[in-house]
Amino acid sequence: FSLCPCNRNNEDEQKQRILEYDNIGEYVTPESKDELPFIGNKIKTSKYSILTFIPLNLFEQVIRPANFYFCIIAALQAIPEVSISGGSPTILVPLVFVFTVTAIKDALEDLKRHRDDKEENQRKVEVLQNNGQFMTKRSEELRVGEIVRIQDRQRFPADLLLITSAKGHKSPYCYVETSNIDGETNLKLKQSPEGLNSLPSFDSLDRESLKVVIEDDHASKSFGEFKKRMNKSTITSDPPNGHLDTWQGAIKELDVPHVTNEEKNDIEEKEDIKLFDYDFSSISYDTRNVHLSFDNLLLRGSELRNSDWIYAIVIYTGFDCKIFMNNKSRQRQRIKRSSVERTLGKFIYYMAGAQFFICLMCAILSGDWSASNQDAWY
Repeated sequence: FSLCPCNRNNEDEQKQRILEYDNIGEYVTPESKDELPFIGNKIKTSKYSILTFIPLNLFEQVIRPANFYFCIIAALQAIPEVSISGGSPTILVPLVFVFTVTAIKDALEDLKRHRDDKEENQRKVEVLQNNGQFMTKRSEELRVGEIVRIQDRQRFPADLLLITSAKGHKSPYCYVETSNIDGETNLKLKQSPEGLNSLPSFDSLDRESLKVVIEDDHASKSFGEFKKRMNKSTITSDPPNGHLDTWQGAIKELDVPHVTNEEKNDIEEKEDIKLFDYDFSSISYDTRNVHLSFDNLLLRGSELRNSDWIYAIVIYTGFDCKIFMNNKSRQRQRIKRSSVERTLGKFIYYMAGAQFFICLMCAILSGDWSASNQDAWY
């Protein structure tokens, strides 16, 4: 993975993710409040560039125990006084061959990472703007707080909070496949949070057939209702972390439609007709805090399945996404070693230590013997 400075310090890890909305229900960016912006959605999992490949790859190979040991042997062979090869480092020939083959392998693997990064960063995503118009962006251009439309069998470009599905309040949920994350092929149900699950579809939906027609140019009047309910509200959630099975948050001061249990059965059919006509005049609201759970979060890398499309808010981007935060090797920037290589490294340490000890003891004994036998005729 990338050696770019993407590690987060302890202070950042403790900072809660907060998204604030103004009095017209539009997201307030950190830049507008003179605060540091959230990191972008561009990812870089490749190790090398053209300039850093030779020195960085050479360094990674030299610090491997076996390679370092034979580099020391080559240096000792170059000293005529201690060399058995007349000062010629003959071991350099096989050593250079090993370094070259490994470098070629690493270069090909990293080239594939560059191509995968480019494909992921340039993936097209539909973004719903504040004016209700749609705009197509590259995945790397996504920002926290933006609303995206994800279609069936499309991978989520960031960690998202589900707002509504294509059929709106008639089915405020969707199914996702997480095999790219946890290897499980069974579909998981994700639901729209309370207060937003009663929103009609952002697109044209026929009440009788529930057939939905995607709107390429603009969202329906339901988007305006969404902004009305979100006015002066705040989305708070856990700080970026690598837990792939837990997530907590809340939408504070959300305007939730108020319907009592006694009224519900009597007015459900009537209100349903009004919702299809985007008539929200008879709705009364309760302003309260709505709990968010892992069932409302769509993880980056998972895929929308068996759903026409969904709308969701970007919560975490780039290396703040859970799938990247979960990768310990990226956080610690460790060079991966196989179990065989680690075992071989231990044996090399033991062998080098034993050789050093034998050489040291022989040098001490030789010095002592020479001092005691200076007058010997031989």
